[in-house]
Amino acid sequence: MIISEDYYREGRIIAKLDYKNSIITEVLGRRSLVYDNYKYLGHLSFISFDTDGKGHFFLNFEIDSLIYFCDKDFVPIKSFGGKGTNMNTNYTESNNLRDLDRIFHEDRKKCGFYTGLEYIEERDLLFRSYTRGEHTNFDGLQIYKDQVLVADVDVPKGFKIEGYISPYFYSSVFADSEKQVIKIYRFTLDL
Repeated sequence: MIISEDYYREGRIIAKLDYKNSIITEVLGRRSLVYDNYKYLGHLSFISFDTDGKGHFFLNFEIDSLIYFCDKDFVPIKSFGGKGTNMNTNYTESNNLRDLDRIFHEDRKKCGFYTGLEYIEERDLLFRSYTRGEHTNFDGLQIYKDQVLVADVDVPKGFKIEGYISPYFYSSVFADSEKQVIKIYRFTLDL
């Protein structure tokens, strides 16, 4: 149950799947120790990860400012990273199941948390997106080169990096069905 402290300590975060047989072969990884600073934050317990093409993973938890560089079994080798700017981290704790749905939606609107990772191997760049909360009109994007933060920039709400086709980096799709508009941002970086 996600309202238990044991959930953070004992719960696993990812499963290896034998796709030929549709069988889970192993469950791996643990939650960040940052969750020990809170009693009940089950509504902010999602992860983001990406691979480096060499069997390693970059792993990030929604409320943890660190990024973990892990081996193929999701065991951390090292950590790096820093807190996003202007993030509202006044999270609501609750162990009441009746309140969980409401708190989930309220905190995800008003609070800041890390929302995605995208590693571009050919440029050795890692992008981490994050929301700051409802107090600002912008979200944030951190850019890491060789696992060192080189930029932390304002981006439109909901912005994430989706890929790279030289020389451009591409964002996720922004769709406005009322205005019948679809936007994708592309940009270059001299890093």
